[in-house]
Amino acid sequence: MVGMQCGFDAEFFEALKAKLDSKTEFERHGMLLFDEILVRERKSVNSKTLTYTGLVDYGDGD
Repeated sequence: MVGMQCGFDAEFFEALKAKLDSKTEFERHGMLLFDEILVRERKSVNSKTLTYTGLVDYGDGD
C-alpha cells in the first residue's frame, strides 16, 4: 500500500483493492493519478464591501 499523510481515507485503498481483486490481470492495468490540491474551509467578510469570501454560489437552479 501507499504510505500517505495527506488526508486519504484509509478505507479508500482497501475498497480499491477489493474492487481490483475481482478483475483480471489485464483489467487491472492502468494508472491511478493523484493531483495535489488544497482544500480549506474558511469564510471571511470584507467590512468595506460587506461581501463574503469562501462561499460558492451555485445559482438558483434555473
